[in-house]
Amino acid sequence: MRQADSPLARIRAGTDALHQALDHESVMQHLMAPDLDRGRYAAVLQRLHACYTALEPPLQGYRASLLQPPAWFDSRYYQRSGELARDLKALGHAPGAARDAARSDGLAPRHLSEAVGAIYVLAGASLGARIIERQLRAQLKVGPELLHFFGERTSPDLPRWPELRRALDAALAEPAHEALALGMARRVYAHFLHHLGPPL
Repeated sequence: MRQADSPLARIRAGTDALHQALDHESVMQHLMAPDLDRGRYAAVLQRLHACYTALEPPLQGYRASLLQPPAWFDSRYYQRSGELARDLKALGHAPGAARDAARSDGLAPRHLSEAVGAIYVLAGASLGARIIERQLRAQLKVGPELLHFFGERTSPDLPRWPELRRALDAALAEPAHEALALGMARRVYAHFLHHLGPPL
């Protein structure tokens, strides 16, 4: 199967508008702005903390229900609120105020294919974080103490993107499974836009 004809390629096409909105029409734009300061960095981190605080329980609850979760369903892709809390603490901000807005409508997988859709979005977010990390280091002159979330993830046992992509594609052998994954991917993107879309 050519990569362009793969299930993930079709899911990418089916979520492209949401991905573009998240990149260009949300508070994430502030992280790439030349006038970014630590206050706005903290405000974005609080929004992200709200996102992940809501995402973690439904995904972890489904993973815990599986007798043998597949290797690609690694909790390190979605259990990120602790990293965000550490960055916020180092900046002198508490994450608690953002939690009241957290919601998890439709984020609990009912089928393994829906978990594929969630991991596709969240693993992709980790890849995009590398670009943001470089900007944060240059603009804010920050080091690892403020980059627990955006810093590079180098765990040797965490699958790299090519390996992960192959595993996720293999999990979507049936058209019905692909449709479930696409639906969840869209809901995860919509969840991020719910928290990150409104201006600071």
